Order: sequence, then C-alpha cells, then structure tokens
Amino acid sequence: MVAPYAPLISPFIDLFAVFITAVSGYYMYRQKTTSYQNVRVTLLSVYVVACILVLFELFRIGIISPTQVSSLMGIYTIGSTSLVLLNAWLLTVAAVGTYLRPKAPEFRKIFSEIYRHVDQAILFTAFTATVAFAGISLVVFTPFNVRQINNLWGVQVFSTQFNFSYLLTLLIVLLFFLIYPTPLLILASRKVSNRDIKRGLIILAACWAAIALDFLIFDGYVWSAGIDANDVMYLVFASIFSVTAVIFRNASTLAGFFEARQETTKVPESYPFSARLGMKNSFLPGKNFLLEIDPSTPYEETVKEFAMENISTKSIVFAFTTKGSPVYRALSDSIDVKFYMLSTDVSYPKPTGNPNEVLVPQNDVAVILHLINQTMSSTEGSGIAIVFDNVSDLILSSGFENSYKFLKQANQVLSEPRVTSIFLMTKNAHEEREVLLVKSLFANHLSVDSSGLHITRK
Repeated sequence: MVAPYAPLISPFIDLFAVFITAVSGYYMYRQKTTSYQNVRVTLLSVYVVACILVLFELFRIGIISPTQVSSLMGIYTIGSTSLVLLNAWLLTVAAVGTYLRPKAPEFRKIFSEIYRHVDQAILFTAFTATVAFAGISLVVFTPFNVRQINNLWGVQVFSTQFNFSYLLTLLIVLLFFLIYPTPLLILASRKVSNRDIKRGLIILAACWAAIALDFLIFDGYVWSAGIDANDVMYLVFASIFSVTAVIFRNASTLAGFFEARQETTKVPESYPFSARLGMKNSFLPGKNFLLEIDPSTPYEETVKEFAMENISTKSIVFAFTTKGSPVYRALSDSIDVKFYMLSTDVSYPKPTGNPNEVLVPQNDVAVILHLINQTMSSTEGSGIAIVFDNVSDLILSSGFENSYKFLKQANQVLSEPRVTSIFLMTKNAHEEREVLLVKSLFANHLSVDSSGLHITRK
C-alpha cells in the first residue's frame, strides 16, 4: 500500500535539487575574478541546463493522461537526454579550457586554443562527433519505448526504456567523458604551483567523474532494472554541482591572485630603503621588521621604498592593508603589488574584480594566517616581501591576546631566507607592556618620524 504522501516525495526532492543547482549557479555568477573567465561562462551554461534538466523530471512525474503518454514522454525523453548530452559537452569544453588556459577571457577563445593543439583538436572533435551522433540518433530513430515502473516510494510513474544499441551509444559517451575531459583537470593541476589550486582541480576532476558515474548508475543500471530513482540521481547531481561551484570559485580566486605574479613590472635594480638606512644592498632578505610609524608624517613613502626595492630585486610583494590607508594609495599608485584588502564586510577571502586584490576578513586572524601560509606555498622558489598595515588596527579589532598569538605564528611562518616582511605599528597607541611584548617578537626594529627612518634594533 502506497502512503498518501508518497506522490509528493519525488517532486519535493526535484524542487530541492533545482534550488541547490540555482544557488550554486548564482554563486558561480558572483565569481568576478579574471582567471578562468571563459571557463566560468561555460559552467554558468551548465548550471542553467542542469536546472532545466531537473524541471524535465517534474514534467515527467506530472504526466497522468494515458492518451498523451506517448507524445509527452517523447518530448521528455528527447529533451532530457539531449540536455544530458549537452551538459557532458559543456563540461568537456570547461575541462579543456581549464587545461589550456586561453589568455583572452572570451568564451570563443577556448575553441581557438583547442584547434591550435593537434592532440586536443582530434580528441575534442571526436567527442563532439560522438555526442552529436547520440543526439541525432535519438531524434531520428527514437530508440526507446514507454513503460510504467515504480519509483523508490512505491508510486507508479511512466519511464523510458532505451534499446540496447542506444544504451551502448550513451555508455560510449559517458566512458569517453571519463577518459578524456576528466583527466584533463588532473593534468591542469600539474601546471600550477599553488597547492590549494592544485588540490581544488583534482577534487574538481573527482566531482566530474562522480557526475558521469551518477548518470551511469541511476539512469543506466537502476532504470534498466525497472526502478525509478531519478529524483535521488538529480539530488546527488545537484549536490556535486554545489561542491564544484565552491571549488571552482576558490581555485579561480587564488589563481587570479597568485598567477598574475609572473607579469610583474620590470624595473631597474635599486636599493632606496637600504640606502636610507645606510645599509648594504643585501640587508633586507630574510629579515622580519617591526616599523613604528608616526601618522603625522608621510611614512607611506618609506613603505613604498621598501616595496620598490623588493620588486627591483625580483621579489613578489604582498600587502595586507585597507582601502583608505596611505599605504594602499602609495603602493597602488605605480608599482606592482598584490593586495589583501582587510575588510569588515566579508567573512572569507573574496575577489574584488581586480586580479591584484582579494578581500580578507579584517577581524579573523586565523584566515589572515592561513593566507600567509598560502602566500608562502604559492611562491615557492621566489623571493617574497610582506607588508602588514597595521598591527595597531589588528589589536583594536581582534584584541591584544589574539593579535599577539597571530604575530608570533606569522613570524614563525615567515622565517625563511627568501622572505622579507615589515609590520607597521602606530607609535604611542598602546600601553607600554603591549608594545614591549610585540617588540619581543621581532629581532629587527625600525622607526620613522619627522627626522627620517632609523634602526632602533638589529
């Protein structure tokens, strides 16, 4: 006996799957960073198609008229199967685009890049032809018939039964998807140095393989066995897509921020910061500085000289600062710096639309420390410089105890010969005990006031 609420279960699950997919698609749409933009356009199309695909399921379970079953199920079968094939093709385009990384952001540039590589052109054309053959065969030969089976909740529904030859065609498409575009994401991960991007692309490959297996198991084996579990299949499908949205967003944000470092401005080698201190040119590398500043003086010029010296010696400069800070204005004026923009408006790292800027939660020292770790891992083999503006703001927003622990851990992470860092702290803004404790964490102390820049401990 079928429970009275049983007919409502499948529609509820399908609507929930549409909701998850739509939210994931919106999350992808909000991803504004410039890296992987052409892939982003492709994936947005995938989410739109996926929503329509699940709506076709609602259409199917709503068919109750025996006189119109044949025509309505024909619309459902051709429509939903064609959308599955289209999604497989779009995911393939996205995988190839992620692997080849066309320089131009336009969607059509993916295809230009594909046909510049003979191996990719052959494989992509073969996969496209296989998908097109499956779609055309479905329309021309209608290789299916309609039957009634029970779903998981005991309700009788109309379903499609494909003949063996067409099931074999779909199996070839799915296997082709598993052995061609999915491994490209793993190969793409080998092209990036950042560990989080690498891990994200590998997980993305696993997700896409899971999507193919999801359809193979539920739409192939389970349906052929006379059981309708499509609502569960699309719930799994939507859940995997939600994971995909998060992974792609994080990988794209990090890629857009870190990988642009290869395009740093070429400037003549110079040592303005060391010269101002009267030190040798080899003074900076491997040192972590605490710089006490007087806000009434143009201290930002000192920070700019620090950044310029590091850039001229081929180091990559990262600055933790805020939008209205004098340091931000000085560093963003004419030199190439990667900015972690401290903000109270975000709770996780978020792109700003500028590939050199990422918004960072100002009050979350754990996230800031994690980003310092990511910065270190993403720049292995390169010299880097960190500007932290400013310790006093951190103490006011996060409390002294949390700030002290953060500074202690940050100093440990940054203690490498290839790293130079400078942490700004406002003079006379804290109790003497707090100042002494902060100073105890740094071996090198500097001070800047109206008379200039001074070494107070080295």
